[in-house]
Amino acid sequence: MASPYQPQQQLGRPIPTSGMAVTSMVLGIIGLALFCVWFIAVICDVLAIIFGAVALQQTKAGKAGGQGMAIAGIVCGIVSLAGVVIYMAFWGTVFWKASNEFRDGMQQIKDLKDLKIR
Repeated sequence: MASPYQPQQQLGRPIPTSGMAVTSMVLGIIGLALFCVWFIAVICDVLAIIFGAVALQQTKAGKAGGQGMAIAGIVCGIVSLAGVVIYMAFWGTVFWKASNEFRDGMQQIKDLKDLKIR
């Protein structure tokens, strides 16, 4: 009588996860968490995108696993970089408008002083 259980097949060694994919994902998450500290976030974001692209090529070639982590690193890097650009544009606009208001206020004070002298 045959056994109801089939013998397990040996599938070989599992493909190791790409270190670059893990690095890309970690840097992308750090970039998202620190997008307000733009000088750190930009460095993390650019590196996350580069490492993610390299890791994605490795995973597609079958040299390593971790395709999902590579994609997550690229997406997090791009989203964080967009957040940095929006953040910088917002604060740049705020400071530009504030400096214009300050300059206008100083001009009004100067004009008032000129009227009193006459």
